[in-house]
Amino acid sequence: MMPVKFKLKSNIDNSYINFNYDDKSNIYFRLFRRLCGKLGNWETRGYRERLVKKYSFAIPSMSILKELCSYSPLVEVGAGTGYWSYLIKKCGGNIIAYDNYSWMDKGCFSHRYFDVKRKKVKAIMSTPSTHKKTLFLCWPDYKTNFAYECIQNFHGKYFIYIGESESGCTGNDRFFRLLNRKFKLIEEIEINNWWGINDQVYIYKRNGHQ
Repeated sequence: MMPVKFKLKSNIDNSYINFNYDDKSNIYFRLFRRLCGKLGNWETRGYRERLVKKYSFAIPSMSILKELCSYSPLVEVGAGTGYWSYLIKKCGGNIIAYDNYSWMDKGCFSHRYFDVKRKKVKAIMSTPSTHKKTLFLCWPDYKTNFAYECIQNFHGKYFIYIGESESGCTGNDRFFRLLNRKFKLIEEIEINNWWGINDQVYIYKRNGHQ
């Protein structure tokens, strides 16, 4: 594999990231597009792990961020680095982010871009204001019941899920069964994917809500 000439700064903080609400300022998106322009699909996989660790599993774009902002206020649970929440906030969205930081021992992520508060799912869902927001989950782990517990205890109107469909590498069967019972899919949006990954944005509305 021929190396692609770009530098990833070892330490990125909010003063370095100067977003102007367009795709040209979205560092992760720019790097992804640059890689795709220089390498074949298979070759880009060598860079995925490194960029996922630094930013997020899913690749944000301006059009997707604007769509998510339209569902403000939002609450992101399992926010990881907070990259998506940071961009949503910069785009004018109203969002609060939580994570239990269980990934720290595994070294899943290396940076933080937003004030991601440490809380477990039950504590988040026991807060009444949570249910007045749109629940947002991005790439929930398929090996645990995390996503299931979130929607089981969430009583709000809208739910936004970024990940793969059933039997994919996000969310487990229990999550999808409950999701299909409680919510109706109202919008499905394609996003930029790493080769071999089939994640999309799925927007749901709770059954029975006008």
